[in-house]
Amino acid sequence: AEGADHSVEELPLSREYVVGPVYPLLLALVYGLFGFKNYEMVVVFQTLLSAGSAVIAYKTGELLFGKKYAWVPFVLTLGYPLFASWGMYVLTETAYVFTIELFLYFLALYAKQVKRSRFKTILLLGAAIGVSNLVRPLLLLFFPVLGIWIFWLQRWHLKTALRDFGLVVMVTILVMSPWWIRNEIKYHQFVTVSNYGSYEFYLGNNPLTITDVYFTFDQLSFDPEVKARIEKQPVLEQEKEYKQLAVAYIVRHPVEFLGRTLAKEIN
Repeated sequence: AEGADHSVEELPLSREYVVGPVYPLLLALVYGLFGFKNYEMVVVFQTLLSAGSAVIAYKTGELLFGKKYAWVPFVLTLGYPLFASWGMYVLTETAYVFTIELFLYFLALYAKQVKRSRFKTILLLGAAIGVSNLVRPLLLLFFPVLGIWIFWLQRWHLKTALRDFGLVVMVTILVMSPWWIRNEIKYHQFVTVSNYGSYEFYLGNNPLTITDVYFTFDQLSFDPEVKARIEKQPVLEQEKEYKQLAVAYIVRHPVEFLGRTLAKEIN
């Protein structure tokens, strides 16, 4: 993050950050093959992932609208400046976009095969959702929409829709379950994907939150006494209390919360 003198500072190691396993495993593969912290090869690998995302975008466009249209998502994917810049950094974005592209492709393939849904396509759709969630768990929120969409796609045929949706959910659970078991063994609690986020939520929603400058560690945006008390607890208990404090503050100050959110969007 950026300090007051515009120097780059590391994140403080006061908490144990845990992310989904897919991206760290990909980094471990690159480092194992080409040497530890070989960032140049990480960039090369992520460039290949970006190219793969563009190819999948092409195949999805071809599947839905034909070969002439397929070049549109292909060019837009390759030519999007922000997407290209992500590949230059050790960030999950490139891997996440790749898994989302896979998910969209299998979703389109399922729609095309809806009259005679292929078991393999349903399994691959569930696997894509599971892997994507183990990079970033955003598709977990998509399940209600997916269920309604499958029900509609199957012309409100409840038995067929429940069968297909149930298979997707089961495969997603199977893909994600090794990570859940690992977290249960390590933390003795169920952790869906990661155990961080509540602290950042608290930093943005407490009486000392600063909204005019962001990502600057030398600004005091929390109560030191509260932070010192909470950090004596286990990691998951910390996250739970930080979340509770942030939610309580938002409930008591809804107008201020909306104003801060708007200020963050503008800045």
